[in-house]
Formats: sequence, C-alpha cells, structure tokens
Amino acid sequence: MLVIFSFMCAIVCFRAAEWCLNKRRRALQIALWLLLTAMAMGIVYGLLRLTGAVLFPGDNTYSVNFFDASWRDDGARVLLACGAPFVAISAALVRGGKSG
Repeated sequence: MLVIFSFMCAIVCFRAAEWCLNKRRRALQIALWLLLTAMAMGIVYGLLRLTGAVLFPGDNTYSVNFFDASWRDDGARVLLACGAPFVAISAALVRGGKSG
C-alpha cells in the first residue's frame, strides 16, 4: 500500500514541480530546491536507518527475520516516502532544463 501511495505522490510532485518551473518565479524555484534538499536528507536518513547505522534504544534489533527488525521497516518507509518524490522532482528539473 505504501508503494502505491509513494508512486501517486511522485506523480503529483512531478506535475507540481513542472508547474513551478513553468511559472518562472524565483521564489517557487527556490522552494523547489529546498524541498529537493529536504527529500535528499530524508533519503540519507532512510538509508542509514535501513542499514542499521542509526539505531534507537526502543528498536527491535534481535530479530532473526530480516524484515522483522523495526529499524529496517522504518528505514524502508522513509526511503520510499522521500525517494519517490525526490526522483519525480529531479525528473521535472531535468525535463525543465532541457525544454527551457
């Protein structure tokens, strides 16, 4: 279910980023770059969480099953939630740079 939501969010982010780029307003483009930076930080945090580099005291780290550890689940969620919009905004920036 999260995958479908992420792809739908990516489509909306792509269209919104295209709209912002077509408006040719500097404030919208700065906001787009700030959002892209925040998504990049979310991707880094998700990767660190997925690999186990960032662990919290309440995490289930003694799991035998690879996908039962809470830190891996959290990392995958954050990675998917930030990765799909990041790719969509990046694609809009590349497409906008070639056409404009």
